Amino acid sequence: MMNEKEMGKDEIEEKKIEKEGDEIKLEEVKGIEMDEKTMEAVKEKVVETIEKIETKVEEVKKKVAKVEKARAKAKRPSEQDKIEADNLLEEASEIFEGCIKCGMCKSLCPVFKALREESVSPRGHAILLSDKILDKVIFECNLCKACERKCPLNIKVCEAVLKAREAAVLKGKGLKENEEMIEKVRKFGNPFGDGDVKDSEKLYCC
Repeated sequence: MMNEKEMGKDEIEEKKIEKEGDEIKLEEVKGIEMDEKTMEAVKEKVVETIEKIETKVEEVKKKVAKVEKARAKAKRPSEQDKIEADNLLEEASEIFEGCIKCGMCKSLCPVFKALREESVSPRGHAILLSDKILDKVIFECNLCKACERKCPLNIKVCEAVLKAREAAVLKGKGLKENEEMIEKVRKFGNPFGDGDVKDSEKLYCC
């Protein structure tokens, strides 16, 4: 950066004029003062605007609460749904009556091989559904029927899983991701919605 010695006289003069101009502008801004009447009018306007915003926010909150209440009511299973779900769960449990829990079905199960958790294996499903316990692990099954081919008693594992899934949905215990996908299919005609970006963390049909 050049000092004043290296700068020409004209450049020094220009800098001084610019500096003086900035000081004059600053003084002009400082000199602007509102009279008491104008200040009160501004305050009233600000208060009025804030009140309008707060009123609007409250209206929006009420609308949101109303919509959420309606959705919750719509998702609440009816007595008929509960009866149907209990019947389906009973049917799923009956399918596993002959199961001896030998675990041979696990040897071919791709889901068990990937996750290495007993609860997601065919035997895990058999144990849960035999006790009429609905858990979201039933949605882990990919219905490939490999377990059925290995089962020495020819138990229809996938049929039981499908019945359990239907019972879970009727009881309002279905997967949120599936509900979103179905809603998008109904609204947009595809499981992805109107956007181009796919969320890899969510369940998609393809």
